[in-house]
Amino acid sequence: MEISNESLKDPNNAKPLLQFINICTKEFFKKKGFQEWGRNLKFYDPNFIDIAQHKIIVHLGCKQTCGIYQNWTPRILIDFTSKILRKQTVLEFIHQIGIDNQTRIENALTGCSVVTSYGNCRMWRIDEIDFTLNPGAKFKNQLGVETSLMDYYKTHYNIRLQDKFQPLLVSYDKYGRVFHIMPELVHLTGLSDEMRRDTKVMQDVAKHTRLEASNRLTKITQTNL
Repeated sequence: MEISNESLKDPNNAKPLLQFINICTKEFFKKKGFQEWGRNLKFYDPNFIDIAQHKIIVHLGCKQTCGIYQNWTPRILIDFTSKILRKQTVLEFIHQIGIDNQTRIENALTGCSVVTSYGNCRMWRIDEIDFTLNPGAKFKNQLGVETSLMDYYKTHYNIRLQDKFQPLLVSYDKYGRVFHIMPELVHLTGLSDEMRRDTKVMQDVAKHTRLEASNRLTKITQTNL
């Protein structure tokens, strides 16, 4: 069925078309080996740039937006994007502060975004830190069988948690569901305030993340769009 530009004035026609285009875009990047972190239509090359002297890595990729523009014409906009990850796990960060300094840990981590080091690189927002729970905490799985978080990670991801006493990160989704995340298995995104105050760090990062227009275009076309 052919869809005319005129018909896209109707939101009932435009919405499913944009959804279809987004699905096709996701499939394209997936076949290219890119990973979508979160659900924001940003896709990153798993081959990262290691800025070893600052203990951070940079993933480069593309972000995509799709909309109905002038003359009711659907367009896909592709641009360069980047994501900075710290090599330090959240658990290492907690121990750096001091596990007994709970207030400082909460102030430093609440509201931060983290990325899992396993599975599909899912992103989470830290809403709370629960110091009363640890990997030995019990819950009922989908079959109604009680198990521990430690056993869950071993069974589903073949991951043997090293710290049995680490507190748990808490994240809530838009439906109010609660998710507990292991600090040992996630990395903070972005730069710390200390890093931002370091001119050398900012210069070294900018070489890869703040590109001139011609270089941005090169990065995009290298994806064979």
